[in-house]
Amino acid sequence: MKRITAQMLKERGACASEVQRFRKVFPVGAPVSMRSLVRAQKAGLDVFFAECFLAGPAMAEYQKLLALDSVNPYAYILLGDLAERMGAHGFTYASPEEIMREINRLTPSYGGITYSRIEDNGLQWPCPDPNHPGTPCLHQGKFSRPGDKACFSPLAYRPPAETADGKYPLILTTDRSLFHFHSSTMTRRVPGLSSLDANEWLCIHPADAERYGIADGAWVEVSSRRGAVKVQALLTDVCQPGLCSMTFHFHESPTNLITNPALDPVAKIPETKVTAVSVRPILETAG
Repeated sequence: MKRITAQMLKERGACASEVQRFRKVFPVGAPVSMRSLVRAQKAGLDVFFAECFLAGPAMAEYQKLLALDSVNPYAYILLGDLAERMGAHGFTYASPEEIMREINRLTPSYGGITYSRIEDNGLQWPCPDPNHPGTPCLHQGKFSRPGDKACFSPLAYRPPAETADGKYPLILTTDRSLFHFHSSTMTRRVPGLSSLDANEWLCIHPADAERYGIADGAWVEVSSRRGAVKVQALLTDVCQPGLCSMTFHFHESPTNLITNPALDPVAKIPETKVTAVSVRPILETAG
């Protein structure tokens, strides 16, 4: 067991509200055991807290305890309770394993992926029955379709909802950083990851930067038909001339305020990858 202080939490990236939540479960200076961390997880605290104190084999043992002790009520328990209150039935599962057994019955490709079989080693789908070894490589020698051949479905080209023009001469696309995930609510709490990628950048080709008077590292304003954001420029030939890119990991430069919300006609996915923008250098910083 280990005695935890607020300073230890803060040094590991916990914000004030997380420290407060932790203290609701553990008194100041109280010893923290692995079992108590499991109870904290069930009470709604992030696994982040376990990662502060456990590493290597201890973390693996914690994960096993957590599975045996059921999972966070914010997962299947609360979802099942919500479903029952809305008039649906059949959501009163006793454990995650019971949910997996239902998946085995209803999803042929998961039929053989049971808790007992994945205790020590994983299985890759399709795995249709308990005797199937799993499928590490889905298409090998032939395609997994009737007739063993692939099916190509020709599509007619549809232009994007907006294109570059005189007012918005560049196309902005969104991409991702290797070091962050989505809105970075977890990854930006990790000092090591933040040291590798601490802020948003507008990636822009040197030829476009020269055309618009933008120096490497300079602050710029990126504008679309929906608004504008401020960000630093990164000159790179990763982007082709006429194309620039930003991630969407940093709330200080909220990229998706300016991306295009137009939906595709089939999957209804926003067209965030094609946005007509203009870019101009500015003197002030985002702060």
